[in-house]
Amino acid sequence: ADGKPFEFQDLTPAQAILMKGQDGRDGRDGVDGNDGINGTNGTNGKDGLNGLNGKDAFEVWKTLNPTGTLSDFWNFIGRKKSIMLMNTFVNSTNVFVEVPELSFDLESGKDYRIKLIGTVQSAAITTGVQIGFTFSGNIISNGFLESSVTPVSSATTLRVTIYDINSSLIGVGGKIITTGTGAISTPVLMNSEMVLRCVDSGTFKTFFASEINGSSAQMNVGSTFIIEEI
Repeated sequence: ADGKPFEFQDLTPAQAILMKGQDGRDGRDGVDGNDGINGTNGTNGKDGLNGLNGKDAFEVWKTLNPTGTLSDFWNFIGRKKSIMLMNTFVNSTNVFVEVPELSFDLESGKDYRIKLIGTVQSAAITTGVQIGFTFSGNIISNGFLESSVTPVSSATTLRVTIYDINSSLIGVGGKIITTGTGAISTPVLMNSEMVLRCVDSGTFKTFFASEINGSSAQMNVGSTFIIEEI
């Protein structure tokens, strides 16, 4: 009537229902896509060669201290070490002779606990032994040194106080002299324990002699020093 274009809202509800078309058909499910192809696994690599062994601590220390000895190295790291007599040391005179295998270096400003465990013997029951220590620098020493002796008929132990280890064996504070060894060619104990305070660096040396000139005495293989920095 007003000449305007026809619009959907002009329809009555009954007319709108008549305008409804048929339901469309249900759509089909989509096709699943193809799985991708798995890639080929790579070949495992071979183990690498073992690396070269590293240098030990002493070798590394030697690069910085080319003139240093093994004894210097032990002192440097402050560890306990032992020195064993590998050959029987024989002396048939009453003159002190150094036992080179039982000598070692000590360092200035350090304190050490030193223990000696070993055996000695002689070719005659009436022949004792002499054991002594020296140090090439100044040192404060406290300890003892003992060995078995035979006064008359019963074996006993003679102990001396170690209080003066110096550069010679003249004094009585760094040595022991026994008067017998208990039985012919039979090992008897020698034992020593000391605490040393080094004022100077130097070499601690061990000396050995027979009590009687011309009568054989010996310090036996296996006699051992244990040196510990404290």
